[in-house]
Amino acid sequence: MGVSDFGYYAAFSDILPSFPTFRNDENFSNEDLEILQAISGARSAEHCTKAFALATRRFATDAFACGEVDVKNRDRVVFFAMEWSDVWRKFYLDGFLHRDPMLRLLEVAEEPFTYDEWKDSKRLTAEERDAFILIGKHGWVDGFVLPIRRKGPHVALVSLVCKRKLDPIADKAFLTHASFCYLERIRGIVTPSEFPAPPLGLAPRELECLSLVSHGLSDRKIAEKLGVSVDTAHEHVQRAMKRLGVASRSEAVALAISFGAIRV
Repeated sequence: MGVSDFGYYAAFSDILPSFPTFRNDENFSNEDLEILQAISGARSAEHCTKAFALATRRFATDAFACGEVDVKNRDRVVFFAMEWSDVWRKFYLDGFLHRDPMLRLLEVAEEPFTYDEWKDSKRLTAEERDAFILIGKHGWVDGFVLPIRRKGPHVALVSLVCKRKLDPIADKAFLTHASFCYLERIRGIVTPSEFPAPPLGLAPRELECLSLVSHGLSDRKIAEKLGVSVDTAHEHVQRAMKRLGVASRSEAVALAISFGAIRV
C-alpha cells in the first residue's frame, strides 16, 4: 500500500515534531513511513480513518476508537471515530461496558501499552483479570491503547482490539506512532456531523450554539444567524452548560475546546 491509495498527503513533518520519540530511521520501512504520512496528511476524517484502518489491518484489528475522555466524569467524552465490528459492538454494549478494565487503566497509565503487558503485570484486580480472560475466550486475544494525558483526569486515547498477539516491541512501536498521527490529525479535521456519538452529550443545536459563543456571538446574534428566537438561542446555550456541569459560558466553551468538540 502506498500514499497514492489515499489521494492526498501533507508533509510528514507538519505532525510529528510534537511527538519527540519519533525517529525516521531503520526502525520503520518505507512502506510504514508512507502509511504514517497518509494518516497524518489526510484531508478528511473519512480518509484519515480509512488510512488508519488499513495501517492496523495487519494486526487483525476488530475494533478501534479514538477520542478524549474525563476518567472521573465519563459523561465528558468525545469520540472522533469509533470503528467497531458488529460482534464487538454487541459484546461490549450488551454487558461488558461496565466491566471494561480499560476504564481504570486509563486513570493510571502513563505510556502506550498492550493488553498482554497489563495481563502479565501484577497491577490488575481479580475482576479485571477475569474481564481479560472473557475477552480472550471470545477471540480477541490482544489489544493496544495509546493514552495521552491532557490536564487532570482528561485523557486522549486511541484503543484497538485485536485477534492476534502483538509484538510488545515492534508492533507496539508502530502502533504508537500510527495512533498518535491518527489522533492528532482527525482531532483537527473531524466535523460535527461526523462525530459517531453526541460529543460531550450535546445535541447538534447545543453544540452549534456553543461554537458560536466561542466566536463571541451574543444570544441575539446567534438567533439571527440560526433564524430562531433570542429565547430559543439562550435556551440552547443554557442546556449545553447544564449538560457539561459548568456555571458559565466561558467554562462551557473552554471545556468543549479542550475536548475537541468545537474548534476556534
